[in-house]
Amino acid sequence: MNNVISNSFTNMAKNFRERKQINTLVELWKDVMFETSTYNKENKTFTFTDIKCKDSGFSAKLYCPPEIIFERLDIIKESIEDRLNCHFTYSKEKGNEFADIKIITKLSENK
Repeated sequence: MNNVISNSFTNMAKNFRERKQINTLVELWKDVMFETSTYNKENKTFTFTDIKCKDSGFSAKLYCPPEIIFERLDIIKESIEDRLNCHFTYSKEKGNEFADIKIITKLSENK
């Protein structure tokens, strides 16, 4: 019984840490989008969906609103990487308004 309670608290603590990390990521992302004027006439910008914490950082889907193109990410990549202290990559299929992104914040210890 104590083991079940201990595991439950461990999982709750892990989930709390992950939510906190995701919230920080989203706020920093919004800052970069604002600082680089990456938004449309309706003040919409690239938006995360399905964010997952990984051992090396984060993965997510990234929505691209109308009037913005994914190539904008190539232009502001340095700002993203500097502000988020990460390595940023994305891939998308032609005609799709979503891209798969990776935000690598930790280097592999095996290297």
